[in-house]
Amino acid sequence: MMTTTKATRDMLDVDESEIDEILSRIKSHKGVLGVMVLTQDGVILRSTLDDETAASYASVVHDLVSRTRHGVRDLDPGNDLSFLRIRTKKHEIMVAPDRDYLLIVIQNPNAKEGQQEVLRVRSVQESDEDSDRIPK
Repeated sequence: MMTTTKATRDMLDVDESEIDEILSRIKSHKGVLGVMVLTQDGVILRSTLDDETAASYASVVHDLVSRTRHGVRDLDPGNDLSFLRIRTKKHEIMVAPDRDYLLIVIQNPNAKEGQQEVLRVRSVQESDEDSDRIPK
């Protein structure tokens, strides 16, 4: 599933089919769960995720990139953020910020060949239930 907005058609200079091809190629790599393109304002232009999951990730990642970019510039005003990689127990979020856009790739770095996983936002209750199942 590839979500396209009117903003995508209006803002991107590249042919739409070329963008779809590039995002599909990224999505086809082992372990990749989702690919998103956002504006620097956090508006979702393209996403391979469902709307709720895309909106949640877009909001959080946009905030992280903004704060990280400010932190980098506070340390050295002549510097800028070029890549952000966040590794959690389950997933890895990679962000390539550009002047106008953010490319976000979410992957399972431990995925096995052919393994299918659907990424979705989970409630606190679901997370608590999962932690109860983890052997201690």
